[in-house]
Order: sequence, then structure tokens, then C-alpha cells
Amino acid sequence: MKSFTLLLSAILIFSVNSALAYNTNKSAEKEHEEHHDEHGHEEKEKSLKISEKAKSHLKIEFTNVVGKSPWTLPRTALVQVKDRSGIYKKHGDTLEFVEIQLVKSDKEKITFTTIDLHTGDAVVVQGTQFIRIIESELNSEPAGHGH
Repeated sequence: MKSFTLLLSAILIFSVNSALAYNTNKSAEKEHEEHHDEHGHEEKEKSLKISEKAKSHLKIEFTNVVGKSPWTLPRTALVQVKDRSGIYKKHGDTLEFVEIQLVKSDKEKITFTTIDLHTGDAVVVQGTQFIRIIESELNSEPAGHGH
């Protein structure tokens, strides 16, 4: 029960920080989304701002990719979103979902390529499941909102 309470607290801290950053540009994004809706474009994933306190509570760990593509990371770095595979890349003080192409995977590691990653980039290797849950909540549409 204590670990659940700690996790819930961390998620709330992260959510509040992310929601504040997310809402800052909401009106400009709404106009952009309306433009995309008119033309049927798929919306690009939003970056998430994460506080140091949230990183600590959620036990989020990073590693830097080195060398040339294809790269190999622990399977814990993999994020599945519908029919897409990706990872979270650190970009300043935000996390950005980067779509990847799996070359091979097993129960412990993934090997992948992507044009959006370069040697030296920091990527999340632990805690991705919590980031994905929070990102899903922040990007979900309010109840009753439909297209």
C-alpha cells in the first residue's frame, strides 16, 4: 500500500508539472490541431516536461546511445503505442516520444533504427511505463469530446 501511495504521489506531482507546461501553449496548439483536422494530418506527439522530483519518485533512468545505428537498449526502454514502437528521448528538460523501427528483440533487449536519434542522445531505459501512462492521460480527450 505504501508503494502505491508513493507511486500515486509521484504521478500527481509529474502530472501537475506536465499539465502546467502542456497548458501554456494550448490556444496555439488548438489552432494548429484544427488546421490538421481539416487536412487529416496525424498530430505529432507532444513533449513532456518532467521535474527532477518526479524522475526520482518514478525511478526514471537514462542512458546515452553511442556509436552508429542500429542501437541496442534494454527492453524496458521500449514503448508500444497502438501499432507503433518507440522510445523516450531527453530533449533539454522534456521527454519526446521517438518512433523506432525494430530490427530484432528478445525478452531482454531491443535493437532498432531511427532517424531521430544520434550518438550521445539520452534515452529513458527505466520508468517508461509510468511516462506512457501519464502521457496517455494528458493527451486523452475529455469525456464527451468527440470528432
